[in-house]
Parts: sequence; C-alpha cells; structure tokens
Amino acid sequence: MRLEELEALKHYTKQRVAERSGLPSTPESFSLFSIFYSVPLSSFFTPPDSHLLGEYTIHVSSDPHPDEPLSPLSTAQLNPHAHTFCLSPQTNNFVFIPILLNNTDVAKVRYTVTPLGYSAGWWGTSKIEHVELSSKDLEAIEIARVKGLRVAQSTTNMSLDVVDKEKDNSKTSNSTHTHSMAHILLEKPGILRLQSVMDKSNIEVRLNHSREIIVVLCPQADFTPDGLKMVHCAGQDLTLTIAIRGLSPLRLRWFKEVNGRREHFVKEGIESVHSMDSSSELAVSLDEIGRHVYAIEEVIDGVGNSLSISHPSTFTEHAHEANATFYGPNLNSTRSFSVIRPPAVSFKYCGPGSPTSLLIGSEVPLTIAVNHADVLDAPWEVSLKYQPPTDLEENRGKRLQSWRKNLMTPRKKKDLSFRASTPGDYRIVGVKGKVNFGHQCLNVLW
Repeated sequence: MRLEELEALKHYTKQRVAERSGLPSTPESFSLFSIFYSVPLSSFFTPPDSHLLGEYTIHVSSDPHPDEPLSPLSTAQLNPHAHTFCLSPQTNNFVFIPILLNNTDVAKVRYTVTPLGYSAGWWGTSKIEHVELSSKDLEAIEIARVKGLRVAQSTTNMSLDVVDKEKDNSKTSNSTHTHSMAHILLEKPGILRLQSVMDKSNIEVRLNHSREIIVVLCPQADFTPDGLKMVHCAGQDLTLTIAIRGLSPLRLRWFKEVNGRREHFVKEGIESVHSMDSSSELAVSLDEIGRHVYAIEEVIDGVGNSLSISHPSTFTEHAHEANATFYGPNLNSTRSFSVIRPPAVSFKYCGPGSPTSLLIGSEVPLTIAVNHADVLDAPWEVSLKYQPPTDLEENRGKRLQSWRKNLMTPRKKKDLSFRASTPGDYRIVGVKGKVNFGHQCLNVLW
C-alpha cells in the first residue's frame, strides 16, 4: 500500500464522514446466487481445534433485533448494532454485514465497495466495485449464514437458542409493522456503502443512519523470533519485540507472570509508518529467580476491531515443563524464561588459612562443590589453576610448573573430586554451566 493511500485511510478512520455523495461509475449487475450453490458450504466454515490450550475470541451477535420500537415506514439500516468487522483466517476471511429492514419485503440491495486508500484519478489504484443483490442472492447468503451458525454450534458451546433465533427467518411481527434482517457477504477489505434497497413493489426504501462501514484485515500481534535462550541468569535485562499488524493507531495489552504473580500492562498509540505493519519493544528485567512468562492479551486497531487471546489462569501448572516455550493457540503469543541464581563454587574442607596437609610421596583428595545452583544449569565445567610453591626449599629439584585445566561435574551431581600429589596453591578461576553467561553467573567462594 502506498504511503499516500495509507495516510488517506488513517484520515478516514479519525474523521469518519456520516454521509458520502454518490460515486460516479456505471453499475454492473452481480449475482452471488450461483456461487453459494456451486461451492460447498463446508469450505466456508472450518471447525476450531478443540486441542488448543487457548482460543481466539470472535464475537457472534445473538439477537439481531434492537429493543426499541421501529417506525411503520419502510426503512433499512446498515449495521444496526454498530459492530466492527474485520477479515481473519479464523473466520475464513469473510464477514456477514447485517441490514435491519423495517416493514420491507426486500427485492434488491445495491452497495459499493471502495478499496482502502482509494484516490479518484490516481493511476494504478483499484476501482470502486458496484454490487447488486437480488432476493435470491440474499436468500442464499442467509442459508449459508444459518448453516455456518449450526457448524459453530456443533463445535463450540454456543447456545441452541442463538441458532433457533437465526433459523426463524429473522422476522417478528405485530399489528402495525414487521422487521427482518438481511446480510451482505464481504470477502475483501474496503469501505462498504449501502446505495439503495428496493422492495417487491420496486419502491426505494428509506435508508436510516450511517450508510457505510469500513472492513479491514483483523489486527494481529506475535512475538518475533529473536534466538534468545529460555534459561537466563538472574539480573539480566532482555528486549522482546512484538510484530503488530493492523490499522493504526493500535493498542496492545500484555502481561507478565513471575512465579504465578501476574501484572498487566497497556501500550497505546502504536503507529505504522509505511504499511499496516509495525512493532513494539518490551524491555524486561529478569531480577527474580523462577519462571517468567510474557503474554499478549489483546490488540485493538484504529477502528475498534480486536484480537483477544485467552491464556490459562496461571502458568505455574506448566512449570515442570522445562522445555516449554509457549502456550495457547498462537505459538508466538507467549515467551517463557527460567531465571536461575548464579552458582557458588568452593573447595570443601579447605581454604585460605586452612590448607590441606600433604605427606611426602602421597596424594590427597580435593573436592570442589557447586553450591546453590539450579539443575537447569547442570553440568558445570570448573576452571582450576595451579601455582607451585614459592619456597625454594620446598620446590628444590622438583621443577614444578604451573598449569590450568578444566574439570567437569559428573552427571546429576553438584561436586567433583580430583587428587593432588604436589604442594602449592590450587585456585578456582571460573565456572561454566549449560547457561553460558561467563562471569555474570559466577560466585567463587574459597
């Protein structure tokens, strides 16, 4: 999308016009009736995966009829509940836009779809599409919609009352008037403008309230791949990046959970620059030892469409899954880290001022212990340095040389032993676990 087109779209969302003048173009007849009878309805409705730990929330209106009494005049109102609509793979990239009809036996519905960012006279932009639906087209759309509700009911917990209400022709009556509901099926983003509604007597019905609605791609938000390890040392700072797609300005809700304690955050006014893609960085501090989870809760676009992602009430039930890096239906909706304490390394049974005695011609075992360490960091590689004694009498004729070597702790153990046969100074100079952060995760005790 060109920058000029995007700016025009942003301007539209901030200053919505209640009425627009007719757009010059020659109407072309268009029928959807043949489409619905040639394409299996199952291709439009995909049952959700019941094995997912969370779910995307999609709003379904349970009652298309307003509570207030309607005028006895023949009228039509686009989107009477002022809902927002967006296209998403979770809804098979189409939406049903409702039209509330009062005292009307509808014969034709005419509307236009203006591409997002359309500019009259701009070379290369898509053209305005003019569509006319007959009563047969509207009937086919209604059949598809009601069958879609039945599919949703069979795979979710939707109440049967909802389906029954939709089945009964969406019509009620009393002694003075009747009202019913028709729908427009939209499969592409754009600005839908209701042009006219004709009844069976070929009389144009009066249009009430706003005649247009904007339909965009549903907002999306995902953590971007960053190559970060899932185990970190306490005290580190990380930057997480969330890729966001949608019509700006965008609003992001997220939370962090540390050892079962959850804290919620909101980030407002996220703007896209050259397209509908943008990003937001989260600076996080891994100060507390334990399990840290960062999760996206909701993203809302500039016209009110929202994507909500459900999560477990707590992630502590998954704490034993050391290799689990995400939860929920969206594999990139959460980031999880285990934060461990720095290991303390020391000699057992000896230290400065308390040396180990070594008899001439013998050996003595020396033990190094890794204290207060997390098993997620095992095994540990300990760097050891040896310095011969400086006393000339003790070192006479032995030609002792200094050395440096690395020793590895045995599997599932936090200490290691080696045998010393020469006097001198043995010093621990480093330790490296599976989480390789060098001296940031090192605490040497003598």
